[in-house]
Amino acid sequence: MTKYWIPLQDRKPGHFFECDGICLSDWRQGDIWTFANERAHLGATVGVEPRYFMSINSIRDDVWDSLP
Repeated sequence: MTKYWIPLQDRKPGHFFECDGICLSDWRQGDIWTFANERAHLGATVGVEPRYFMSINSIRDDVWDSLP
């Protein structure tokens, strides 16, 4: 499974996202980060403003490759 993480706003103080021990600390609205679901990842909001993002999970489906 592949995950896509898309912030819907620029990063603000107290907003965090981490994947495999690497902290993303300077994202912009509309950036797209992709990673395998098996990789350790986490997010946190410890500031005073809410953190908005979109998360998309995808599974590769090879059925389309076999169509004539």
